Amino acid sequence: MSVVSRLLQTKVAHRLQFEANRHWRPHDESRRLLVVGSGAPGMRGYILESICRHGFPVTLLCAEPPTWEQPFIDQFVVADFADFDAVVRKVREAVLGRPVRGCLTYVETDGPLAARLSRELGLGLYGPETAERVRDKHLMRQTLRDAGLPMPVSVVVENRDLRGAVAKVGLPAVLKPIRGEGSINVLKLEDDAGVVEAQRLMQASRSDAGWRYGGYLIEQYVDGTEFSVESIVANGQVLHAAVTDKYKGAEPYFEELSHSLPSQIASHEEAEILDVVTRAIVALGLDNCAVHTELKRGSLGTVIIETAGRLAGGRIPRLVELARGLDLADAAARAAVGLPVSLHASREQVASVGFFVPAREQRQDLDLAARPLVPGLVDFDFWGRAGQLHGVPPQQFLLRLGYAVGVADTYEESRRVLERTRLLVTAQTGLELLPFPIGR
Repeated sequence: MSVVSRLLQTKVAHRLQFEANRHWRPHDESRRLLVVGSGAPGMRGYILESICRHGFPVTLLCAEPPTWEQPFIDQFVVADFADFDAVVRKVREAVLGRPVRGCLTYVETDGPLAARLSRELGLGLYGPETAERVRDKHLMRQTLRDAGLPMPVSVVVENRDLRGAVAKVGLPAVLKPIRGEGSINVLKLEDDAGVVEAQRLMQASRSDAGWRYGGYLIEQYVDGTEFSVESIVANGQVLHAAVTDKYKGAEPYFEELSHSLPSQIASHEEAEILDVVTRAIVALGLDNCAVHTELKRGSLGTVIIETAGRLAGGRIPRLVELARGLDLADAAARAAVGLPVSLHASREQVASVGFFVPAREQRQDLDLAARPLVPGLVDFDFWGRAGQLHGVPPQQFLLRLGYAVGVADTYEESRRVLERTRLLVTAQTGLELLPFPIGR
C-alpha cells in the first residue's frame, strides 16, 4: 500500500470516528425548545438536525406546514408571523401540555418575533428592545457608538435625499438597507456613477413587494480585512468559539465567497477583536443566545460591521464543529434553556467553505453528473440546473449555486480543497465560477 493510500485511509478513519461520535441523545422534555422559523434546508437544515440530535424536543413555529423539518421536530405551530396576537394565542395553546424551556431562532428576520414571544412566555432570550437594536442597523450604530466603540459616519437617507447624505459622509461610501440581510442591495459608492446606481437600487427596492424595505443608510466606507466572531452568551457570560476569516467577491458589491477557520490572524490581534466583540455584545444587551459578529480591521481600527443575536449563516457553525469539535447549535440550545455551556475545543484542524458564485451572467450548459471526488471534501451541494440562467448583481443577489466544505491539517490545504472542487464543477457544468483564493 502506498504512503498516499495509507494517509487517505487514516484520514477517512478519523472522519468516520468523528461522525460516529455525533450520536443521538434521547429527548428530554426539560429541554423543550421553541424554535422560531427554520430557514432553507440546504444552508440551515443541519442546525435543526443538531438541536434534535442533542436531545432537545422542538416545538417549531413556522409560517407554512413543515416539510423537511418533520424528522427533527415533534410539534409545530403554523401562524401568520405578521399577526403577533394570533401567534401568541396559537403558541400558548400549543405549549399548555408541552411547556417550552427556551426560545431561539437562527433566521435573521425572525429575531424580533422570537424576542417578543420569549418575553410573553417568560423565557430567557434577549428582549424586544435588544432585538430591534441588532435588527435595525441605525440603532446598532448608535448603541455601539455610545459604548465608545469606533463606528463609521452613518446617515439615514431621508426623503430620497441620497446626494445630501453622500455629501455628509463623503466618498467612498456604502449604501445598505437598515433592516437588510444577505448583502442584498449593499453597494459601494466611489463616484457619481455609484450614486446613480444607488438611487436605482433604492427605487427598485421600494417597488419590490418581496423586499422587506426598512429605509437605507449611507455609511463611511470601512477598509481592511474582514472577520467574523462566533460566540455564545449564557446567563450574561460571553463565550467565544472561533474567529473566522471571511472572503468577499469583487466590490462594489459584497457577495460572500468563502470562509475559513480558525483565522490566520495573530494572537494579539485576535485578543483585541474578541475584546471589541465582548463590549458590543454587552452594550447591545444580547443574552442566552448565539451571536455572530462581522467586523473589519483597517485604517479605522477594529470596526464592527454588524452583530446578530443568532447562529451564523454560510455554514460557519459547521466549520466550527469540523475544525474545533464544538457544536454551536447544541451550545445555543443549552444557553436558551439555561443549561451550562462549555466551549473547550476537542479538535485542531482547519475547515473552509466556498460558495459557487457565477463569474458573469451565463446559462448553465449541463447538469452536474456526480459529486466531485476530492480528498478532504466533507460536505457538498450544488443546485444549478442545465439551461438555467444565472445572474449577477445588481440584477440578482445571493448568487450561491451550492457549496463545498473542505477539512485539512493546514489553512492552505483546506482552501485548495475548495478550488479543486470548483474546477471539477466547472468541468461538469460548463459554468465559469469565481475562484477561491488560497490565502490572503
